[in-house]
Amino acid sequence: MDRLTRRHTEPNRILVIGTAGSGKSTLANNIAQNLNLKKIELDEINWRPNWDNRQISDLDGFKSDVEDAISHNDWVATGGYMSVREMLWARANIIIWLDLPFFTVFWRVVSRSLIRALGGKETFTGCKENLSDILAWDKPIRWSIQSFNERRQSFEKMANSETYKELLIYRCKNTKMVKECYYALTGQREIIIGE
Repeated sequence: MDRLTRRHTEPNRILVIGTAGSGKSTLANNIAQNLNLKKIELDEINWRPNWDNRQISDLDGFKSDVEDAISHNDWVATGGYMSVREMLWARANIIIWLDLPFFTVFWRVVSRSLIRALGGKETFTGCKENLSDILAWDKPIRWSIQSFNERRQSFEKMANSETYKELLIYRCKNTKMVKECYYALTGQREIIIGE
């Protein structure tokens, strides 16, 4: 599963998974632009202004919107939301698992959150990180720390299950492997890495 090889699978439904700060959005942007795929950001579907988490306030609506977004071909989606994970894995034909070391993702998510909080930049529409609650349980820094091992274990379990044995899964454990995966999918060597 860790070794990258070129396959004859048409990369038209790609799911990029990993913990916060692993570089999912950046990689998905690169792939979407290069392969002319629609980009689906699950965080943008889930979060409403003032950090309203639709998985709590409107789970059925969230699931319906995700199902609608992935009902077509030619997309790259980012996110590993448990409530829609099986739906996404069943629809995708390629999974890219950014399984980078803890300190790599921790550094990225801390620096990104600080830059957003200090600059007042919106994370999602109507959602801003600020210094007063930057370490709240539902914000990226703490979420990344608390969920790192659990997400790795749950992704590992799914990747090794009989249900998904036919699914092409690239497990990238470092930035070199991310670049190799990108090249295997797009034929392009130039890529921006990280958040």
